[in-house]
Amino acid sequence: MGKLIKTAAVALSIMTVLVCCAKGNDEELHNTTMSIGTIGEVPSEGISEGRFAITLTDRGNNEVKAMPDGTVVTAAAFDESTSEIVFSVSENTGMSRSGYIVLSCGKAAEVAKIEQHQGTILKGKSGWYELPVITDSENCIYYSHSSLPSAPERRNYSFCFATDMYASLWVAYPLHECYLGSADRRDTFGYDRDFADFCGDSGYGMQAQVTGAYYTEFGNTTTSATNLQYSRGHQLPSADRTGSSADNDTSFYSTNMTPQRQSLNGGAWYKLEELVRKQWICSDTLYVVTGAMFEEGHATAYDNKSKGKCVPVPTKYWKVLLRTRDGNTGRSVAECSASELQCIGFVLEHSDSRSSQKVYTTDARSVKQMEELTGFTFFANVPNAPKETFDTSLWSGLTVQ
Repeated sequence: MGKLIKTAAVALSIMTVLVCCAKGNDEELHNTTMSIGTIGEVPSEGISEGRFAITLTDRGNNEVKAMPDGTVVTAAAFDESTSEIVFSVSENTGMSRSGYIVLSCGKAAEVAKIEQHQGTILKGKSGWYELPVITDSENCIYYSHSSLPSAPERRNYSFCFATDMYASLWVAYPLHECYLGSADRRDTFGYDRDFADFCGDSGYGMQAQVTGAYYTEFGNTTTSATNLQYSRGHQLPSADRTGSSADNDTSFYSTNMTPQRQSLNGGAWYKLEELVRKQWICSDTLYVVTGAMFEEGHATAYDNKSKGKCVPVPTKYWKVLLRTRDGNTGRSVAECSASELQCIGFVLEHSDSRSSQKVYTTDARSVKQMEELTGFTFFANVPNAPKETFDTSLWSGLTVQ
C-alpha cells in the first residue's frame, strides 16, 4: 500500500581526486592519476547511468577496472573510449547511506566513496495540493500511504516522520465524502509495517510502540489507570477514514500517533476534527495538514504501559486547511482565483485547559502565520491560495472570543 514519494533529487557526492601507482613487469613505475568530477544531484530512486571523467597519465599496460560495492553502487565499469567511470546507483531505502567504487590499476587500488542522502517522498505525487514543500532534513523521512485499501484510485495520506521524535511532524491528506462510510472505529493500534519496510527498519526501532491505547507518563512504571496520562492521539482522525474497516485500520499506524492529553483529545481537538469533517468538508475536496510541535521544554512519556521507549510529548497541535469558497465549483483549487478560495490555520496548546469542546476564533491564524510558526511551507501547488489573510466567518462553528 505504501509508496515511495520522490523529491526532485538527492545530493550525491564523490571524492574528487584519486591517485593510483602501478608497477609494470620491467619494474618501471607508472603513475595513474585519476581526477574525478562530481555528480551534482541524483534522484532518490537511484540512477541507471552516472558518469564521471578521470585523467589517466602513463598507465603503461595495466588494465583499469572499476568495481561496485554491490549495495548502493550496483554496477561500475571503466569506459576506455571516453576515459570515464560509468556506474549506477540503486534506489534509496529512505536512510542516509554510503557506497564505494573500487578503481584498480595493476596491483594498486583506490576507493571512491559515494554518499547518498536519505530518500524523501512522493514519486509522481509531488503535485498533490495538500502537500507542504518537501525539504532535505537529517532527521526526517517522508512517506505516503498513497492509496486506500478499499479504493486504490484514491490517495490516503502522507507524512513527515521525525526519527528523533518517534512521531510525524505533519500528516497531509484530502477529505471528501468519498472517504467516509459506515465502518466502525477499529482501535487496531500497531506499527506502520509499510513504512518500516521502506526504511529497512526490521525491528521497528524508529516507531513508538503501540500496544494498547495509551502512553504512560514518564517516571511512572506501574499500569494503574491514574498513570495512563496520554492517549494515542491521531493526526489523521479515525473518523475521516470510515469507508471500510481496512481504511480505518490505516489511521491507527504508530506513524499517525502522538502522546496527547485526553482532556485535549476529547475536548477542543475533538471539536476541531468534528468541524473539519462535518461542517467544512465540501464537494470540491478539503485539503488538510495536521501537525505537532515539540518545543524546548516539552514533556516526555513512555510509549507503552510497561515503560518502553522514552518519547517526547508535543507542546502544540495545529491544522491548516484549504478549500473553495463555493464548495461545489467542479474545478480544482489550482484552477481557482484567490477570491474563489479560502484557507485558515489553527493552533491549540497541549494543555488540560482545553478540555471544553470549543474552538475559538482566537485559535485561528492565517496560513502565512502558520508557516512562520511551524517552519513549513503550505499549499505550494496552489499558486493563488490566499495565505496572507483569513476570515473566521467563512468557517462556521467557531466560538467567538
